[in-house]
Amino acid sequence: MPDSDSSISVRLSPRIKLAAERQCKRDELSLSDVIRMLLKQYATGKIAVEIKVKD
Repeated sequence: MPDSDSSISVRLSPRIKLAAERQCKRDELSLSDVIRMLLKQYATGKIAVEIKVKD
Protein backbone atom coordinates (compact mmCIF):
# COMPACT_ATOMS: atom_id res chain seq x y z
CA MET A 1 0.00 0.00 0.00
CA PRO A 2 1.12 3.58 -0.60
CA ASP A 3 2.87 5.42 2.21
CA SER A 4 0.80 8.58 1.87
CA ASP A 5 -2.94 9.11 2.20
CA SER A 6 -5.12 9.88 -0.79
CA SER A 7 -8.60 11.29 -1.00
CA ILE A 8 -11.81 10.05 -2.57
CA SER A 9 -15.25 11.53 -3.13
CA VAL A 10 -18.33 9.74 -1.86
CA ARG A 11 -21.88 10.70 -2.75
CA LEU A 12 -24.31 10.52 0.16
CA SER A 13 -27.79 11.77 0.72
CA PRO A 14 -27.77 14.81 3.00
CA ARG A 15 -29.90 12.85 5.50
CA ILE A 16 -27.40 9.99 5.81
CA LYS A 17 -24.46 12.39 6.01
CA LEU A 18 -26.09 14.42 8.78
CA ALA A 19 -26.98 11.31 10.80
CA ALA A 20 -23.45 9.92 10.40
CA GLU A 21 -21.88 13.24 11.39
CA ARG A 22 -24.03 13.37 14.52
CA GLN A 23 -22.99 9.86 15.50
CA CYS A 24 -19.35 10.66 14.79
CA LYS A 25 -19.57 13.68 17.06
CA ARG A 26 -21.01 11.51 19.86
CA ASP A 27 -18.19 9.01 19.34
CA GLU A 28 -15.59 11.80 19.13
CA LEU A 29 -14.53 10.74 15.63
CA SER A 30 -14.49 12.45 12.27
CA LEU A 31 -16.53 11.14 9.38
CA SER A 32 -13.23 10.55 7.62
CA ASP A 33 -12.06 8.37 10.53
CA VAL A 34 -15.16 6.20 10.29
CA ILE A 35 -14.96 5.83 6.51
CA ARG A 36 -11.26 4.94 6.80
CA MET A 37 -11.98 2.29 9.47
CA LEU A 38 -14.80 0.74 7.46
CA LEU A 39 -12.79 0.61 4.24
CA LYS A 40 -9.82 -0.91 6.04
CA GLN A 41 -12.03 -3.64 7.53
CA TYR A 42 -13.59 -4.28 4.10
CA ALA A 43 -10.20 -4.38 2.36
CA THR A 44 -8.88 -6.97 4.84
CA GLY A 45 -11.99 -9.16 4.56
CA LYS A 46 -13.15 -8.50 8.13
CA ILE A 47 -16.49 -7.19 6.91
CA ALA A 48 -18.37 -8.21 3.81
CA VAL A 49 -21.00 -6.60 1.61
CA GLU A 50 -23.81 -8.79 0.34
CA ILE A 51 -25.84 -7.92 -2.73
CA LYS A 52 -29.17 -9.60 -3.31
CA VAL A 53 -30.91 -9.44 -6.67
CA LYS A 54 -34.70 -9.47 -6.54
CA ASP A 55 -36.63 -11.27 -9.25
